[in-house]
Amino acid sequence: MVTIVTGDKNTGKTTWLFNWYQTDLQGCGVLTQKHFCGDLFVGYDLLLLPGGEHLPFCRIPDYQSDLGTCAFLSQGRFVFSQKTFTQAISYVQDALKSNTLVWLDEIGYMELKKQGFYSLLSQVINEEKEIRMVVRKNIVDDIITCFHLTPDKVIVLS
Repeated sequence: MVTIVTGDKNTGKTTWLFNWYQTDLQGCGVLTQKHFCGDLFVGYDLLLLPGGEHLPFCRIPDYQSDLGTCAFLSQGRFVFSQKTFTQAISYVQDALKSNTLVWLDEIGYMELKKQGFYSLLSQVINEEKEIRMVVRKNIVDDIITCFHLTPDKVIVLS
């Protein structure tokens, strides 16, 4: 079963997915959480499910040093830690051995370029695991086409 939670920027997609996870407390995956320096939004961290570990994920360039010294991927205004992608993918792949439900936040432009969580999402689809994922509204059709998906449910937030 494929469920896509979608909407425009800042419509509460991640919060909605997190609340849904909190009611089920099943499966494995990753959720993004906004990261602030004081009152300034500087990027995102990943929350690993179900373990609860936080990993520094992406930052605006002025705060790139928060990610340590590693290889980076750039997308839009953010610099992403390749190390965090690798850690998160490995974590979810290990958890997949005993889980059939996967939570992924957020699938986007990087995956369309076969980067980011592309390999993980492909694996989950190929293994026919149940997936609940966040995709921005403006690229839902592109993601569906790229991954040859037939979503069972699309939840649109506004």
